[in-house]
Amino acid sequence: MAAPTLAARSTSGLEFFSLGENEHQAQQVESNCRLVSFSQDGTRLAVCNGQTTKILSFAGSELKEYCQLDHRRTSCCIFSPRGHCVALYQPYVVSKDIPEGTPNMSVYDLRSDAPRLLKAWVQKKQAEWCPQWNEDETVCAKQQGSTVNFFEGTNLDVPAHRLHLDQLKAFSIAPHGQHVACSAAGGKDQPSTVRIFMYPGLERPIASKSFFQADRIDMMWNCRATGLIISCSTETSADSYYGDTSLHYLGTDGEGFSVSLDKKGPVYHAEWSPNGREFCVIYGHMPAKAVLFNTHCEPVFQFGTGPRNIAHFNPHGSLLAIAGFGNLRGSIEVWDVTRKSLVTRVDAPDTTHFMWSPDGERFVTATTTPRLRVGNGFKIWNYRGECQHKQDYCEKGQELWEVTWQPGSYPPPKLTYVPIDAVKAQEKKVEAYRPPGLRGKESTFKLHDDEELPENAKKQEDLSKNALRNRKKRQAKKTKQTTDGPNEEPEEQHKPEEPSPTSGDPEKDKRVRNLRKKLQQIEQLEEKQRNGVPLELNQLEKLKNKAPLIEELESLSL
Repeated sequence: MAAPTLAARSTSGLEFFSLGENEHQAQQVESNCRLVSFSQDGTRLAVCNGQTTKILSFAGSELKEYCQLDHRRTSCCIFSPRGHCVALYQPYVVSKDIPEGTPNMSVYDLRSDAPRLLKAWVQKKQAEWCPQWNEDETVCAKQQGSTVNFFEGTNLDVPAHRLHLDQLKAFSIAPHGQHVACSAAGGKDQPSTVRIFMYPGLERPIASKSFFQADRIDMMWNCRATGLIISCSTETSADSYYGDTSLHYLGTDGEGFSVSLDKKGPVYHAEWSPNGREFCVIYGHMPAKAVLFNTHCEPVFQFGTGPRNIAHFNPHGSLLAIAGFGNLRGSIEVWDVTRKSLVTRVDAPDTTHFMWSPDGERFVTATTTPRLRVGNGFKIWNYRGECQHKQDYCEKGQELWEVTWQPGSYPPPKLTYVPIDAVKAQEKKVEAYRPPGLRGKESTFKLHDDEELPENAKKQEDLSKNALRNRKKRQAKKTKQTTDGPNEEPEEQHKPEEPSPTSGDPEKDKRVRNLRKKLQQIEQLEEKQRNGVPLELNQLEKLKNKAPLIEELESLSL
């Protein structure tokens, strides 16, 4: 089977990169490209060059033009699940002659030899422009204010059903079946809600969940259409200027759970596994934590902590990439989900875009404009962390705007790799500058929390610590026996300690024990000070109280 094709949109136009075993071929498709969009099966392609919008079709490895549509300013495009229809959106504009605006959203039927216009709307809000189809394309839905209109077949003039909810924010059709999820904002002293309906019975929801601190709600269906993840976030909160985030699960059977996160901080990313039974969450203050949950919101595996903010499964769900981009250093970890083992770790600094290929064996990292105008280009890696291709656009004086894979259907990859020990793979920490007088001494200051190891590596580390502790005990016992000499009776070595004398007054004895404990702590601090370890202010205050504590102990001992 041929390797996947990567499409790159830049100042030089639209190019296709075909990945061979020994060479990579580049083919220029369009000299000027403002938009590129593939159908879900990868057989069709929409391209806007600023003059027209072209619909191209793939016939094997050849690319043929299907039609040209008179849409010069197309900014958004989406194909129906089977590629039979295409929806185009242009920015909404008004003029003196037409103050209400001209139709800027259109849906075309592509099943005949020539495209057929099904419907054109005047769409003012870009957030509500995108129509949604069910899997077999028998139902098309579009939001209009607080109402969702459902059209059946190719008749987009009159809706067959309507769903009206007060303060409707968004809706989402499940990838399979006839389920529809809707989110509505709450009012004063009223919670926000997420409801699941079964089309066409839209009178009563089959499942619902309410949230009180939810200025924004995002919904993500799993591939089996049995439930969805709900991400609720607030604009600001008492704990953080950036607000709080919470995660929930709502199933089509009516069951709902809250995802318990054991580390404070924001939720950076959540994504379903392609198997539809697990999802990965990145959360908590840096270093962020990555955990795999099941549909009951129970943790299945913990990947430890580190500088990361995204997690992406490959299309088959066998590999998981955990990475940190944006203002992080671009470290990428690739995990085998089945074996729970670390495959590789690579660095891709200044990455603004990450995407798995449809065959699940490689991924692309790109630096694009306008996010970054320096170092534009992309790299293609295999899952073992080997760079297979590098394309630099800055050397040519060009800008890279977008990269995307051509979708396709591929069998699951056969993984062959040597697992990496997660303990040994810990990156070498770059320590901050320290004055010469403090070098080689223990630091008492921490800027971030220590990074946690993955769940399986943590168990190995605990075993090694216990083994080391037992070895130290055996060595200390052997040293003591050698120092005491062979003629000493063993009964004297194991003679139990005599209990400390008591005065008969429990309160007085308790005070004596506390004073001895404080003096013992002061002796430990004095030992650290003699070794050159800098002490904190509260520790220095303890040293000043040594003399009064000794006097009080002597007075109580009389």
